[in-house]
Amino acid sequence: MTGEKPTIGILGAGACGLYTGILLQKRAGARVIFIGRERLGKILKERGVVAEEFDGTLDRLEPSEIEYFTTDEIARVPFRDMDFLIVTLKATQTADAARYIAPLLIGTNLPIYSLQNGVENPSILRSLLPATCPVFGGVFPFNVVPDPEDPIHFRQCTKGVIVVEKSVDGTTERLKAVLEAATLATTISEDIEVDLHGKLLINLTNALGALANIPTADLLRDPTIATVYSTCRSEAIAVLQAAGIRTEVANGAASAGKSTSGSRAVGTLKGGEARPTNKEDEAGATQAAAKLIQISEHSRTSMFTDFQLRRPSEIRFLNGYIVRLSAMHGVPAPFNVAITRMVEEVDESVAKAQGSHVPRTVRAEEVLQACEKEARKGAREQVEIAKELVERWGL
Repeated sequence: MTGEKPTIGILGAGACGLYTGILLQKRAGARVIFIGRERLGKILKERGVVAEEFDGTLDRLEPSEIEYFTTDEIARVPFRDMDFLIVTLKATQTADAARYIAPLLIGTNLPIYSLQNGVENPSILRSLLPATCPVFGGVFPFNVVPDPEDPIHFRQCTKGVIVVEKSVDGTTERLKAVLEAATLATTISEDIEVDLHGKLLINLTNALGALANIPTADLLRDPTIATVYSTCRSEAIAVLQAAGIRTEVANGAASAGKSTSGSRAVGTLKGGEARPTNKEDEAGATQAAAKLIQISEHSRTSMFTDFQLRRPSEIRFLNGYIVRLSAMHGVPAPFNVAITRMVEEVDESVAKAQGSHVPRTVRAEEVLQACEKEARKGAREQVEIAKELVERWGL
């Protein structure tokens, strides 16, 4: 590290990036350099920013304590001072951001950690950034949402442990020590593909909360949404297995990783019940698992926030990723196709709309009906439709 305390860049100063950076600065004493949108940066420089932990503990950075650069100021960002760069961008922004910063990283060996939704961000970053900068995958495990009444207040709404990819030279161990000094529980992964695909399976709930406008705490307790999610997950596991990505399902929870590596479960049902054997039992198990997870009443999926702020969603990196593999390997995934189509149509309508258009939400029953309509088609037709979606939206 360049000094007694580390310097850490946060590329993507949204809810998760700001929350992480605030704790790193206030609790671990790190110098934190935020890179984000101009609109939010202006507000933070005027009012400061607050992180609220799950238990209600507050940490605040005053305007004078915030080192924030907008994307227009990227050439001025002191990347060469950084010991680590943590990427918390939307997956839709990864490639463009990498192209912007690549010239500024030439001649450096800055370690970069992707804590983003989706499984492909590390490979995208590696393909576009200088080879001297090692890129590591990671999982940001909990939900952070902005207070709808106060844009500088960010709440942690679920609990979890950050996962970061193992390094051969101790770099990840050093980052883990800093994160834990900030009271951000962290573990090191021997096989990050397992953890990235496990998080992907969980993130198949993201679109459902956005489409049906259901708080995360209630999402999987809703029997209709639980049915849709459990079917999306089962389809995803079948598609991943066809793609050579090994999955393990134990006690109603699933994780995945490349077939050359081990696999693990990301959770279990209370009492260790046997894995359900039909759709109704699978949905019931999903509801039971949801009751064991600590979730704040304020929690919303990140895609719901995207809808409200009229930003492009990450659907093509979540359910859309499953649809792409479905098309490639000829394995039907009709529920994921239906969900992907619904969200892409929302994205399309928002992009075409003028002014403050906010997408209408649909009832949970409408989501299920759209999925079941797709599932009634023949297997060959389902795969052809997946191919059409891949071509139409560039999944």
